[in-house]
Amino acid sequence: MNLEKFTERSREFIQSAQSDALVSEHQRILPQHLLKAILDDEQEFAKNLLKKVSVDLRQLLVELDLSLKKVPRIKSENSQMFFDTQTLRVLEKAQKLAKENSDKFVSIERILCALASVKSDVKNILDRSGVTLPALEIAICDFRKGRKAESANAEDGFDALRRYTQDLTQAAKDGKIDPII
Repeated sequence: MNLEKFTERSREFIQSAQSDALVSEHQRILPQHLLKAILDDEQEFAKNLLKKVSVDLRQLLVELDLSLKKVPRIKSENSQMFFDTQTLRVLEKAQKLAKENSDKFVSIERILCALASVKSDVKNILDRSGVTLPALEIAICDFRKGRKAESANAEDGFDALRRYTQDLTQAAKDGKIDPII
């Protein structure tokens, strides 16, 4: 696995997953840690994609937390942390998906697709939450609007409109502002 081929954001999530595993005293970095890191993103990039496929995010987060609580804790100064085989498979699958979609770098969306396709506890959680790979790919196509991950900062361009503007129609639907009559 070549981390140089991952976008900066993707590498940050991998590092965050590693930190979460360390703080939780888990010896292995699991796909659950990776999904948690991606969903904890303050820019809510993955959450927005999952909302497009009508996922119950609360239920997904509850199941993810329960799954992480089941992971054995290792309280030892000398224990070494390593990537679980399933996590490595997820990252390899993400690289393969990026290549198949003509991306030069592995973006967050490709990791999310890999999490939804590689057999693991996370795939089971995503399946129960209603995430299907075809629906996720449609949401990604709609989100990217034909753009490819051609640089290490590719995600910055994908979500720029949402980050720097406000959807007044959605805000009115959510009751955050009064609709104009």
